[in-house]
Amino acid sequence: MDIKKLIAMLVAAVPFDGSRIMALHPRSLLQLTLFGFGLVALPPIGGLVYTAVHLQRLSAQSQEAVFRAVTATRASSALVEEATDMERVVRQYQVVGELPLLDLYRRTHDDFSRTTAELAALPLDDVQRQRLTNLTALANQIRTGLADTRPPAEAIPVAVRSLRELSGLSRAVLTDSKSLIGREVAVMEKTAADNQYFLYWQAVALGPAALLLAGLFVVLINHPIRQVEIALRRLGDGEFATPVAVRGPRDLRELGERLDWLRRRLVELEEEKTKFLHQVSHELKTPLTALREGTDLLAEGVVGELTPDQAEIVTILKGNAATLQRLIEDLLNFSLARSQHGTLLATPVFFDALVREVTTDHRPAMIAKGITVRMELARVTLRGDAKKLRVVVDNLLSNAVKFSPEDGLLLLRLEHHGEIAVLEVEDSGAGIAEEERTKVFEAFYQGRHAGGGHLKGTGIGLSIAREYVLTHGGHIDAIPPRVLCGACLRVTLPHG
Repeated sequence: MDIKKLIAMLVAAVPFDGSRIMALHPRSLLQLTLFGFGLVALPPIGGLVYTAVHLQRLSAQSQEAVFRAVTATRASSALVEEATDMERVVRQYQVVGELPLLDLYRRTHDDFSRTTAELAALPLDDVQRQRLTNLTALANQIRTGLADTRPPAEAIPVAVRSLRELSGLSRAVLTDSKSLIGREVAVMEKTAADNQYFLYWQAVALGPAALLLAGLFVVLINHPIRQVEIALRRLGDGEFATPVAVRGPRDLRELGERLDWLRRRLVELEEEKTKFLHQVSHELKTPLTALREGTDLLAEGVVGELTPDQAEIVTILKGNAATLQRLIEDLLNFSLARSQHGTLLATPVFFDALVREVTTDHRPAMIAKGITVRMELARVTLRGDAKKLRVVVDNLLSNAVKFSPEDGLLLLRLEHHGEIAVLEVEDSGAGIAEEERTKVFEAFYQGRHAGGGHLKGTGIGLSIAREYVLTHGGHIDAIPPRVLCGACLRVTLPHG
């Protein structure tokens, strides 16, 4: 088999274009894997087949060379013996003159003719073939001179001299046969060296080819799995806007379709949940307003003076009504944040001034707990929705004040790095466990403080902050504290 034809067959059999492979639409990942293993094994198998063919060819050439060498040696030795026998028989006939000796000579000459024909069939060079031709012609000439039943007496000495010359030529042919053997050995050595050189480069070439095919199929197999992994991560992070599309084997494409169905179902559930929260919040707000107005009238004595016990009960009602109103407002803000996701009334905002204003709004709560605030605010102007940014800062400060101990410390840092503004709110509370740092921004998730009990609240303040930060093209993270020992929340926003 020609190596060029073999390589052409391999190239034609291997579809190196990944799109052509995927166009086959394998039914399963297992089918694609098996196909990949088979294709990766094709170059080594082709190399082994080609090596076996070459070794078989080299073995046949070696056997043929050995056969020719043995034939040349045996035939050349036979020529010398037969020429010597013919010379001896003619000399005996010259002495005794018996006719049976001529018959023996003729039979020996026939053997000599067959031997020369056997040698003529071998791959001789021009010099050797010419010498063998001369030898044959001389032997035939001697036979012609002794063709008569009883040759003339003067023909015998001529035949003896010619036979002596024939013996010398036969020995020369024997010497040529030895050189023929050497030439055959040299040809075999060159053929073996050429095959060894080619097989070496074949191994060098087939190794990278197999690795290249293996790498190609690793990519082809990993790509759809990676798409499924990304889709699952997006669903886990609550990113339902991007459709799930998996390209690859049929079973993984079907899995992608199932995931996209799940995504659409989750979107529907999110919309239903947001709608439910919005409706419930509004339904609760109306009776709550009446309740607060009623408690205010009672507290003001409009319906008459209250006893100390009655006043205490009214105070408790007012406090719980205020708490309930705050929770309902949080639910409304969360519903509004989800329904208006992506909607911005962008204007230039002096972000450092906004942080100071929100901090001032929280001053009463800070004074009540003896909390000290330290602000390191750089002058930052960015384009955004001032109302939403105020809610973000307000929720971060509310969270920090809530988790800070008595006589605690708050640290507010505002920095700008190129086109990015970074706000960090750090407190001296119990902090956020490492495993909870990605969960605290999930809706209705409530962490645990150092005492182990659940913290009071709706658990949606940081979710609202995340929604508004994402709307501005930024991101919010819980990071390890840089200065204090509590929690540290970082908001990153683009300037534009």
